[in-house]
Amino acid sequence: MKRGSMSAAQEGLTLVELVIASAITMVVLAGVSAMFAQGLRSQATTVNGDTATGRAQVVSMSLEKSLRNARKATISADGRSLAAEVLVSGAWKCQRWELVVHGSDPLKNTLTYTAGGTTSVLATGASASGGAVFGPPNSTVEYGARVTYDLRVDIANMSAQTEGTILLQGAGTGGATC
Repeated sequence: MKRGSMSAAQEGLTLVELVIASAITMVVLAGVSAMFAQGLRSQATTVNGDTATGRAQVVSMSLEKSLRNARKATISADGRSLAAEVLVSGAWKCQRWELVVHGSDPLKNTLTYTAGGTTSVLATGASASGGAVFGPPNSTVEYGARVTYDLRVDIANMSAQTEGTILLQGAGTGGATC
């Protein structure tokens, strides 16, 4: 072997080969990064949709369970609040649901539930689909009558709708008045 000559195993990459290899690597990494970012966005959308649906179901279950055992329900003039006399463990209790509007951003609105002096938030991002959450607005309905509800829950760019009609079936006298 002559001095200064290298065997094929000892040869390195030329600058051009190194630049081409780096460019190909960057293109592949950019594609993988874009796919990863899209996957994260899809996951966030799915989580938001599931959260909105879950919150809407919590509202629906709360209303259905309680109002089936109610003997009387009073709905506000704007249809944003409902107070009901509900039979709970053999005693009549006052329970209340109210859409609380926080400015012009519907994502900040809350649907609250109050029972026994304790208020909790059932859903954030709540809004009335048709103007009124509860119906018929400005009315008092009693045993054997129906109450309707129509609510939308928004989480970021996803929303879930819940609506229904509940027959008041709590019969009896005495107890709490709302």
